[in-house]
Amino acid sequence: MYQVFPLKYRPKTFDEVIGQTHVTQTLKNEVKYARIANSYLFAGPRGVGKTTTARIFAKALNCVNGPTTEPCNSCQRCKEIQLVNSLDVLEIDGASNRGIDEVRQLRERVKYAPSHGKYKIYIIDEVHMLTEEAFNALLKTIEEPPSHVLFILATTAPYKLPLTILSRCQRFNFRKVSPTSISEKIKNIALLESVEIDDSACSFIAKFVDGSLRDAISMLDQLIPYTNGKIKTTDIQTLLGLPPQTIFFELTDYIIKRDSSSMLTLTQDIINQGIAPKELLSGLINHLQTIFLFKTGIPIDNESTSAYNKQVSLLKTPHILRLIKFLFDTEKNMRNALSEETYLQQALVRASICTQISIDEILAQLGSASKSHGDTDKILSDKSPMTPKESKSSDQPVKTKDQFPVSHPPLRGEPQEEPTNLQQIWKSLCQKLTAEKHSSLESVIAQITPLELNDEKLLIQCANDFLKAKIEKNLSFLEDALNEIVSKPIHIIFEPSKSKKSLLEEPIVKTTIEMFNAEPVTTHK
Repeated sequence: MYQVFPLKYRPKTFDEVIGQTHVTQTLKNEVKYARIANSYLFAGPRGVGKTTTARIFAKALNCVNGPTTEPCNSCQRCKEIQLVNSLDVLEIDGASNRGIDEVRQLRERVKYAPSHGKYKIYIIDEVHMLTEEAFNALLKTIEEPPSHVLFILATTAPYKLPLTILSRCQRFNFRKVSPTSISEKIKNIALLESVEIDDSACSFIAKFVDGSLRDAISMLDQLIPYTNGKIKTTDIQTLLGLPPQTIFFELTDYIIKRDSSSMLTLTQDIINQGIAPKELLSGLINHLQTIFLFKTGIPIDNESTSAYNKQVSLLKTPHILRLIKFLFDTEKNMRNALSEETYLQQALVRASICTQISIDEILAQLGSASKSHGDTDKILSDKSPMTPKESKSSDQPVKTKDQFPVSHPPLRGEPQEEPTNLQQIWKSLCQKLTAEKHSSLESVIAQITPLELNDEKLLIQCANDFLKAKIEKNLSFLEDALNEIVSKPIHIIFEPSKSKKSLLEEPIVKTTIEMFNAEPVTTHK
């Protein structure tokens, strides 16, 4: 009678369990030194050997030669446990026996002694599916079961278990099986079944199953009748409905060339072939991750090494990381999209449009552009010290208090010189405000830049709207103070702000727009 591979090649001893040495060695030592606990918790991903290890542990305890670290697998007890026919080893599905009534029945059964073996063992699979009431009913039994009873709880979601259950069990965390171990196991089974399989196909299966050895063996069992015993990577991709690897090289080439038209055409062709958008996106992310590993110098066992090296040389590491993050976000958001196909097409086109440019290159190009237009001194070197607040809000150099040092006002009876130029007038205004103890207004004046004095008009520049509002509020007072200083009426006027059109004509703005192919917009606050 035909037997499926996951059952046919299921481990029968601790040593046959792959990738869980930290668990099997501990259990062997507990059996060897008779340190058996009341209850165990086997936690880990699917298909890594939790239930299998539980059965082996049960055989080690109930074998006719046991307790022993090496169950014979030939006695009646071992055979019954292996075939799940034993009266002393009961496997319970936590998903279908999750209520308090089932737990009450279990509590009644634990009172009875085992039929043949030394222990009566209860293996509760997917135990996290039990209800809260069922867990509470199970607490006392797990903590202090009869001496002949042993509980083994298995789960893929230990975080769903109450802390009261976790604290009463010896916990063993099962790991994902490494791709190398899975690949070797696939090769050994293929050899036993007289099946030809490429090394690249074994590696592909090992990566696809994401650490689940059971899934890998099941996939091999499915591939053999499909390929007539000669398995290649392309056969796996066809059977699973996955796009061929060459597709991802083409997509990446279009990203490098920024060819959005070809990207859209290729994406549409792939979708028309029946490839699921999620599979295409996942494959592209894995492809870019492989390129990133190549870029960082991590050796990758892949038959397409030369093709990867070519794309590695054309992509920069920051750009690869941005693309991977963008595609991860796309994968997350695509679940809520009305049309996955349309959302994927738009996302891949956006990925092909984005450019890869470093900050150093941006600064270099902006610097050269401003220098060619004679604006280097204006943009890159500002001799006027500015406060952090002013530097964010003003495009022009702003005079500060340090440039117009405030001295003590002249002593009474001391001859005073009438100011003759703009800076002297502004300095005298600061002195007057200090003398009259208008400190708040004096600090505002220190941040204002006087531009031009023409007859009775004084043109000033304000760094921001706050300073302008302060000046406008005290405009009459300041004009009277200036009148006393220069002995003639002075009217303060403000420099008009630059229009949007004049800003767009600035060389540095033009260069930035051209560099990023950007479109200027107006923001309203």
